[in-house]
Parts: sequence; structure tokens; C-alpha cells
Amino acid sequence: MKTISLVHYRKKQRTGFYIAAVFLGILIGSAFASFFSVTDTEWIYQYFRICSAETIKEYLIESICFSVLYIVTVFVIGLSVFGQAADFLLLLYRGAGVGASAAYMYLSTGRNAVVPLLVYVFPKAIIILCISFIAIRESVYASRYIADLCIGKSMITDDGFSLRLYCLRLLVIVILLFIISAIDGGVLLLFSFIKQ
Repeated sequence: MKTISLVHYRKKQRTGFYIAAVFLGILIGSAFASFFSVTDTEWIYQYFRICSAETIKEYLIESICFSVLYIVTVFVIGLSVFGQAADFLLLLYRGAGVGASAAYMYLSTGRNAVVPLLVYVFPKAIIILCISFIAIRESVYASRYIADLCIGKSMITDDGFSLRLYCLRLLVIVILLFIISAIDGGVLLLFSFIKQ
């Protein structure tokens, strides 16, 4: 009974740590966008901003590629001993993209940014961040297992870490990203029709 409550406590503690990393990233990203006027790099904004109607197809393709690259990076880092620390930095980076996008949109359009932020940017960010949490959780689990193997704390067993299952989870997350990107494209088209 004590072991179960300890596991639940650690899961809550880890989730709180993930959320804190994202909020810290949001603060860093919004401060960055406020002080520096970098307008055309999606490596900072991470495809959270609303694009123009002419570039929706290009935007979606680049957004899918960026999201898949991010998730694959998380999964590859999970196969190393240092994955837990690197995963924290990746969550910080993801949060910074949300903060920078929100600050950029607000600074460039003022109060007109409130509705797009509430209807498009924040819901998309919440969904993408939830998927990132799932990927980070799997990555941290794999990294911790590999670290335990390296220090001799655990041994390779059939009921331990499964690379096949790890790759299958990666595939499921990538499929989810494609579905979200398709919905994202529909919302962007809707926004472009409303603006016209």
C-alpha cells in the first residue's frame, strides 16, 4: 500500500515539474519576444502563430515536419543516460515557443490578438503540450531504465524496457500529430475565410 501511494506521489510530482518547466518556458519566450524583434523564424515560434491564407499548405507541411522532428528528438534523447535533463530543456523550449508566439501576436496586433489567441493558439498549444508531456514521460522512463542499467541498479529482463514498444509509442504519437495538423489546417482555413 505504501509503495502505491509513493508511485502516485512521484507521478504527481513529475507532472508538476513538467508543468513548471512549460510555464518557465512561456515566461522566457514572452520576455524574448518582447525585447527582441525576431519576426520570421519558426524555430522560435514553433508554428503556434496564425499564418496568412496564401501560405497555409506550406505552413502545415513545415509544422508537421517540425513537430515530428521534436518528438523524434525527444524519443532519441530518451535512449541516452542524459535524457532526463535534456527532456527538461526540450519542455522549456516548447513552452518558450508558446510564450514567444503569444507575445509576438499581442505586440503586433494589440487587442485584436485576444480572440485568435483564445480560439487558435492556446487550444493548439495545450494539445501539443499534452502530446509533448506523453512523449517526455516515455523518454524519461526509457532514460531512467538505461541509467539504472549503467550503474547496475537493475538488470535486463523480459518485463523491463521494450524498444519495440517504445518505437510503437513513437508511431502512435506521430499519427496523433498528423491528425492534429489536419485539424489545425481546417481551423486556419476557417480563420482565413472569416477574415475575408
